[in-house]
Parts: sequence; C-alpha cells; structure tokens
Amino acid sequence: MKNNTIFFLTIPLYGHVFPVLDVINKVGKEGYNTYCFVNDFFAEYIKNDNVSVICYPEKVIANFNTKSSNLLEDEHISYYHLNYTSNNIEWSAISSKYLYEYMYDYMMKYVKKYNPQVIIYDSLAKWGGLLAKKFNIHSIAIEVATDIEEANCFYEKFYNEVVLEEIRLDEEQGKIKKNELLEINNWNEFLEYYDKVQMYVYRKFKTLMNFNERKILPDKLFVYSTRNLYESYSNHMKNVEFCGYDSNILSQLDLKEKSGAYVTRGTSIDYYSQNILRNILSEIKSMDINIDITVGNDKKVMERLSAEYEHVRNIHFYNFVDQWKMLANHEIFISHGGLSGVREAILCETPMIVYPSNYHDYQVGLAIERNNIGIMIKDRKLSHGNTCEVKNAIYKILSTDRYTKKIKEVKEEFTDLYKKDKIISYLNEIRIN
Repeated sequence: MKNNTIFFLTIPLYGHVFPVLDVINKVGKEGYNTYCFVNDFFAEYIKNDNVSVICYPEKVIANFNTKSSNLLEDEHISYYHLNYTSNNIEWSAISSKYLYEYMYDYMMKYVKKYNPQVIIYDSLAKWGGLLAKKFNIHSIAIEVATDIEEANCFYEKFYNEVVLEEIRLDEEQGKIKKNELLEINNWNEFLEYYDKVQMYVYRKFKTLMNFNERKILPDKLFVYSTRNLYESYSNHMKNVEFCGYDSNILSQLDLKEKSGAYVTRGTSIDYYSQNILRNILSEIKSMDINIDITVGNDKKVMERLSAEYEHVRNIHFYNFVDQWKMLANHEIFISHGGLSGVREAILCETPMIVYPSNYHDYQVGLAIERNNIGIMIKDRKLSHGNTCEVKNAIYKILSTDRYTKKIKEVKEEFTDLYKKDKIISYLNEIRIN
C-alpha cells in the first residue's frame, strides 16, 4: 500500500514552486499521504485530496521577499560593491543561519506529529536535508534552480568576469570613491572569506545533530534539466538523475506565429535591473520589431518606465504576463537567465539572450551558450549603457535557423526525459510496505 507519509518542502518563489506543482500532484495521485509546505499564494494550484497544504509562517515568506541587506534605490551606488564585499556576504550567511535555525525548529513539531518516511525538498530548502539527517529519514532533493555550492570553478569565472569587471566600471564612473578600498578584490580572498562566513550556517547544526559534514547531501538528487545543460554549469555529477521538463500548457499554445522580443528581468526589479532594462531598450527601440516587457510587481517601476517610453510605439510594458503565451508568441527571449523562464523558453522553442546579474544566472548563461540555444552578453558595459551587443545578438539569432533547430532538439530531450516520471518511479521503488 502506498500510504507512506511524504513531506514536500518548497522555496516559496514562483520559479521554484511552479516547476514542481506537477510532481506534487502526481505524488498525491499515487496515493502517498503528502504534506506540502508552501505559501498560500500557491496553495490553490495543488489539487489532490491526498495532498495537505501547510503554509509557511509569514516570517519565512518575508525572508524570501527580501533581496538584499542594504541595497538602496540609488543608481549612484555600486551594486556589485554592495553585494560582493564582506559586509553583505556576512549578512547573507548570518541571515541563512537564522533562517535554517528557525525552519529547523519550526518543522520539528511536524516531523514528530506526522512521522514522514520521505522528505522531498527543493535543493535550496536545506532545512529539509537537515531534518532528514537528524531523524534518519529518506531524503530526495529536487534542483529547480542552480546550486551555488556545487561549482566553485564556475564561480571563479563569474567573479572575475562579472563582479570585478562591474566594480572596475563603477570605479571609473565614480560610484566608488577613490578612498573607499575594496574589502575583497580578488577571487582567492573572496573564496576564503566566503568559506569562513558560510560556517555560520553549519556551526549550530554540528552541535545539535552530532555530524561533521560541511554539506548535507540527499539520498538522491533530481535535476529539472538534461545532462548536457547541467554539465555546462556544474561539476557535481554524483548521484544525480535528470528529469527534463514538460508542461500540459504547451498543447494550448500556437508556436508557429512568432515575432519580436519578450524582455524581462524577473518578478522583482531593483534599481540595477531597471537601469539594465533602460539600456537594453535604448539600444533596441529603433529596431523594426515589437518589444514586450514585463517589469514585475513594482507599480512605481511600471509607471516610471512607461512614462519614459510612452511615445515609442513598438514598446509595451506589463506588470505581469502569461509568460508561456509571451514565449510562444515571440522570436527572442531577453532575460537575466532565471532557470525557470529558460526551461519555458526551451519548451516554446524561443532562442534566448541572457545578461546575467548573479551567479545562478551566469551558470544558466553558460549552459545556453554552450548548447547553442542562445547568446550570453559578456560585455558588462551594458550595465552602464555603452554597448551594441544586444542588438548584434538579436540580428545574429534572426539571421539564421541554427538556434531554433538546436532548441527543438533540446526540447525533445527535455520532454522525453520528463515522460519517464523518474521521481515517482524512485518513490515507488523505495516505499515502505
């Protein structure tokens, strides 16, 4: 009998929850007694009698809505100097420590009450792995987004090519005062300090749980990707299963009539992303293509950018859109490189242009470029408005069918893998009778 109790621990963000909704509902359909931890916004999408929704406390939701410790709405401040020097790295590590401690204590009562046999968790919801380790529960991690801890060799490339170059450009433009010395100014110093502050996260759990591992590894890791894409941004291949991706929404979309570009920088737009949007638009507004832009949940950003471009007829702004339809209707997808949107673009056969801001985006950009399904913009001058790379990338993609042919091949691999239902098969294999 499939009456085992399963906990499903999510990260309460769009790009983390929507990709796993299908498997959450499938676990319920298989007859497993499932408790899904999420926020109330996503609860309505979970439609199975065997799945009980438990909403995370507001404190947890607020944590994920906070993007940075000290980012100000001031375009004259160096974004990368704030985010990648010691003050903010330490703040991030301490915040993670507090979150893990809180979630560990919060989840303890549910583990004791419902006695789960399996914990399935988003690979970034690391309290799932901690609880499984503590109570000797079988653990399954699902990597919906990329994992920063698994690929230091790529992080070095990102730090040198993006972070230090952006800081250099900010220094040239006076966003960093000459007497304001960088606290960390090379890769080795960064890595040394990063490792040091990350120990904040693990110190308490070493005492609580009597273990010495630096990382908490699941019994099995499932990745919503293909091997070729994953190998482009990660060197962690042990005990990994590739699930691909698919959606029944595709049957409702027409992929034959495509034109123009769809542009987004994600759900939340900070001042840095606003400037990038401005610079992209100033570069491509004169092109003879339709440009649709989503600016996320900030109405002020919407009003500001709409006012700036109100007389430009081929540019249209939206707060929120049906991204599947947008991707189905456009020839090109220009984004920061969020993996959820990239998977959707692959299924909609829409080549991509990526300008990454953080490491996760950079990993995705590498995968897109190395698999010939799009172009990653490398010239960091785009952050400051001095480049033609976006326009050149658009012309390059539109001038050949190379990218669309390749993306159709990748799509086929994604959908073929997804049909195998590897997570459900594994659950049935390990279930306790």
